[in-house]
Amino acid sequence: MGRDQPEGFRVAARNTGPMPVALRTGAVIERGSLAPGQRATLNFALGSAALVRNVSTRCTRLDLDISGGWPGRMTYKLAGDN
Repeated sequence: MGRDQPEGFRVAARNTGPMPVALRTGAVIERGSLAPGQRATLNFALGSAALVRNVSTRCTRLDLDISGGWPGRMTYKLAGDN
């Protein structure tokens, strides 16, 4: 999420699924992880991108509330895709 937004943005996430997920800024900087049932709110600066990574081979679910300068689009890819 992000990268081309006109200002910083905020992501309030809740892991509603059975598997943990990793939260990152871009593909490199680890911001933490969410175990099933956990919540977190993270702020992202202008030009940054938020990455949510399923660290399991099983599907999971997230509730996301995104606010601020986020442009309203995101992409995803399956593990192993280039």
